Amino acid sequence: MWPRITALIIVVVLALGAMLTVWPGPADSAERSARRIALLVGVSDYDNLPPERDLLGPANDVQLFRDVLLERGFEDDDIIVLADGVAGAGQPTRRGILKAWQRITRDSRPGDFLFFYYAGHGSQQPADDDTEPDGLEEIILPKDIGRWDGTAKSVVNAITDNEVAAFLKGVTAAGANVWAVFDACHSATLTRSMTNSGERSRYLGPTDLGVPADLVAATRPGTAAPLEDLRAGGKDGTVTAFFASASSEPTPELKLPRGHPERRYHGLFSYSLARLLRTGDYPTYRELANGLLLDYAAQNRRAPTPHFDGSLQGIALAAPLATPVAWQARRDGDGNYEVFAGVMQGLNPKARLELLDSSGKTLDRQLEVSYADLLKSTAAVVGDATGLPDTGLVRVFEPAFDMSLAVCPPAEPELRDSVDNAVRASTQLRHGSVPDCDVRIVAEDGWLWLTDASTTLIDGKPPEKQVPRVEAGDDAALRSALEQVARARALMLAVSQTGSSLPGVTLDATLNIDSAETAKLLPGQPARLRSGDSIELALENGSADAVDVTILFIDTHYRIHALWPGPDMSNRVPPGGQATWSGTVDTRSTLGREQILVFANRAAPNTLPVDLSFLAQTSVATRGARRTPLTRFLYQSGFVGGATRGIPPVADSDIQVHVLTWVAD
Repeated sequence: MWPRITALIIVVVLALGAMLTVWPGPADSAERSARRIALLVGVSDYDNLPPERDLLGPANDVQLFRDVLLERGFEDDDIIVLADGVAGAGQPTRRGILKAWQRITRDSRPGDFLFFYYAGHGSQQPADDDTEPDGLEEIILPKDIGRWDGTAKSVVNAITDNEVAAFLKGVTAAGANVWAVFDACHSATLTRSMTNSGERSRYLGPTDLGVPADLVAATRPGTAAPLEDLRAGGKDGTVTAFFASASSEPTPELKLPRGHPERRYHGLFSYSLARLLRTGDYPTYRELANGLLLDYAAQNRRAPTPHFDGSLQGIALAAPLATPVAWQARRDGDGNYEVFAGVMQGLNPKARLELLDSSGKTLDRQLEVSYADLLKSTAAVVGDATGLPDTGLVRVFEPAFDMSLAVCPPAEPELRDSVDNAVRASTQLRHGSVPDCDVRIVAEDGWLWLTDASTTLIDGKPPEKQVPRVEAGDDAALRSALEQVARARALMLAVSQTGSSLPGVTLDATLNIDSAETAKLLPGQPARLRSGDSIELALENGSADAVDVTILFIDTHYRIHALWPGPDMSNRVPPGGQATWSGTVDTRSTLGREQILVFANRAAPNTLPVDLSFLAQTSVATRGARRTPLTRFLYQSGFVGGATRGIPPVADSDIQVHVLTWVAD
């Protein structure tokens, strides 16, 4: 299994594709200043595997992360790329990867930062010792991966978790910090079909690599932990690790951005992470982790569950953005502005942009995006365009999203009328086509099942407790169920645009397992719960201002429940006060991904409390609640449908949202 991280922070990103294999400059001086180095490893085309086992996204992922790192201030010469499918890049063979590791370890100095990224296939092989609970050790597959060697008792050219651990230990022993990102899968439970045929999994089973089936069968059942013990050698190096999925889940790649005519294959995890890094709104690893979970939920992705380990308190990429992200813009012949950023940077039609002069000073004028390509967009001036410069900078003022739910009908023609009737009758729904579905309806045994892109089918049928269903032919029930999904998704889209930190406001979540063991349930670190476990939440207001607190629960059937405040309770927590809630897990009626959302909104003096409990209702009508940027966005978007702009950035300092996620057994 992968090394469990204790007091380390390592950022590792392995990906396919890169521009040039450039080694960092000479490290013969111990007095040089600290620097940031990246190693991007990606494998798409495997020399010794059948063509159908090759991947399509790692080369794109590597190039995407290289662009992000350059935008975030990395020097081009300090980015090492080992990836096939990218001109000028080194080859991601076992020898090439180990050579890069040796060079980085040798040149690491105290205060350095390493970003290590891997995109490609993962797998497992029988362990040669008793350190693995399930008897299997995780491996990553370089370009020249071979087959099982019975004499050596290993897959030829495989890179094992122990070798990864040794590399990371060597870097941190020198006093460097590391962030490791793995967009690969090591799950052995991927034999079930997925409902979205446009997705591929980054996993190969042991038998695909020639491991005898009897050796795999002889391993011990269990769930491999993603990390083992990983300790630095007496210095202050730290490790943070991000994994695309839990050990029992597939890691998909698919064409992104969804629905765009020029979309390309990317790892879902890589694409989402790169997009969040580009915004600069998630300075710490914990905020990034929280943002990823919210982003997946906003896409109606219940699986996979990204996993995060190590110290999550550090600053992502070792340096926050000094100023908000801005892009160059110039006037075209029609009086509009051509913006050198597009969908890949989060610009969508109807987004509002703030216009700046070339020095970055605001001109107090706005533009609205009318067309967005992958890397460019066109924006029209809002109001009078007199006196505006021909060139300048723009930055996002209000993002835009399509809040309607894309519904794909069942394969059976006779059942499609029910979906058509529901879509026509609702402003929250629209027709979708595979693979661009928020919900794909599967007909089985007289039921219509509302599956998402990550739903797996067992013998052609979705898991009963994990997926909502209605009786075939009940059009009213179908519309109601789809609108419930739309409301939950809209809520997650809204909260994904908010901040996750109010100074002085802290959340403590305790998980009581089987009434005997206790553990911390942390934002950004999903847990596995069972019936009978209990959760205790305590939000402490250590700030100088009162805060309004709401706790909501979204179950696996997309039902939204208000947990706190209770009836006739005020949800305003004064400075020094506390909001508490406790509950017991019950999986008799719901099973799968569950989420608790904890909202804290800075209270303005002499105002009514902002209580978001109304979001648990089928109607958003409420009396007396103050209209904040968050509540305004929720009113506009989540329950109306269609494209809408998002929360203005000014709201980020007033809102904190934490998402606690788990999988129920």
